[in-house]
Amino acid sequence: MRSIGFAIAAAAALAPLAVQSATVHTKAVNVEGKLTCVLASSASDAMATAIYSDDVEADGWGKLWVTARPEAPSKAAALSAGCAQARVMQHRMFQYWDNYAANEYGKSRLPCSQLEAFIDAQMAYSDSLLQPGAPLPAGSPPQLLDALAHLSAQFDGLVQGYSAVAPPAEAMSRRTIYMLNAVGDLEDLNGICSASFNMSSAARAAVERLAGRPYPARELASGFRPTPEALKLTDCSGFVGLTPDGSDLVFGQATWRAYYAMLRTYTVYHLPYTPANVMSFSASPGFLMSKDDYAATGGDAARLMIFETTNSMFNHSRFEEFLTPESILTWQRSAMGMQWATSGKEYADIMMANQSGTYNNQWVVADAKQFNGDGRELKDDLLWVVELAPGITHAADMTSTLQQQHYWPSYNIPYFVDVYNASGYPAKAEAFGDDFIYSKAPRANIFRRNASQVTSVADAGRLLRYNNYQHDPLAKDDPILGA
Repeated sequence: MRSIGFAIAAAAALAPLAVQSATVHTKAVNVEGKLTCVLASSASDAMATAIYSDDVEADGWGKLWVTARPEAPSKAAALSAGCAQARVMQHRMFQYWDNYAANEYGKSRLPCSQLEAFIDAQMAYSDSLLQPGAPLPAGSPPQLLDALAHLSAQFDGLVQGYSAVAPPAEAMSRRTIYMLNAVGDLEDLNGICSASFNMSSAARAAVERLAGRPYPARELASGFRPTPEALKLTDCSGFVGLTPDGSDLVFGQATWRAYYAMLRTYTVYHLPYTPANVMSFSASPGFLMSKDDYAATGGDAARLMIFETTNSMFNHSRFEEFLTPESILTWQRSAMGMQWATSGKEYADIMMANQSGTYNNQWVVADAKQFNGDGRELKDDLLWVVELAPGITHAADMTSTLQQQHYWPSYNIPYFVDVYNASGYPAKAEAFGDDFIYSKAPRANIFRRNASQVTSVADAGRLLRYNNYQHDPLAKDDPILGA
């Protein structure tokens, strides 16, 4: 079973600088009852080591390796890992967020106060789940709180490491670093800054209770521009396919980015305290998950391949009905799923747990443990698909569909009818036609026509990078529809 991931991105022009490749060793010590990250004197003294190769100016990618020491207490190792990561790439983290905030929020680079209050409340809710005796959210898998505790420690280390080395002009708060990780969720949450958004009274009350302050009066972020409807149909494509003789399974994804988000990092984690043990994923500076999303996990227990493509939410009333800070954001569930899931179903269970209804995707998970090299009779649980929208989730083992059609495509339109309907696609299809119908969209037709040509990883790469809109009638002379 082989995979290939394409993040279609290159670094934006940056001033010659300043960012150097680095190796950092860190450890956690107890300071007045709180785990605190400090530099370790050597690798042998460290709980975690981060190595960063800054090749952004050369090939568009920074490369990050973070390794935690197996013998270290697990939460101390997690905190040390996050701390080491931030210490080696602090300036790139700042650049990424500065680009993002300038483009999303205008010259002030500040989100509206309503969004800040919501983020503060959601962070407080996440923290409350880790208090002694806190109940497991209804419907959550048993490992959720353990996974969240370790992710929270890793995030706290990220904040500590960043703060330890950032110059005053590049200082970022805990909230800002949290929002940096939540840029996927912010694709929806930034709508709080829109004049047309109305949060429910229950959600407002939860924000006030958790954030500890009155919900702010309406205030629009300076320069904020909601995403045009015309751009909400596409974000990435994914493909899982059996080779013609059934001896191999290829898996890949292409993701697309605005220029301001083209600071890229390829990350490899070795976190022995997690069931996945080793994770490899495409990302951006400071991310604890992919966000593309494209990831591969190792270890004997996991061996999962994961990608997603983002679905649009045209039915905005569902945000107003279901959005609440008393939920777990997608960036958190994505990171926990990558680190803790050992099967497609486990991954789906984590993604559906107390889900926020933000950054609503089709997640596709292939389990290499279930593939025996004989495509004539695939084992159950080889391929799981989970889709989410505000107030609704749907997950299923789709191995039989893969067996029947020999491939699974993903292209920003929900597959499951209940999610498709709840997301408002029927109205778009009625207004604009086949482009919004799962089985008839241009990329559905292109995948259907070209899937049989994939006999290798290189072929999958060519398919995922394909765009012949000027000559391919299926693309309708549109580079977005033809990608």
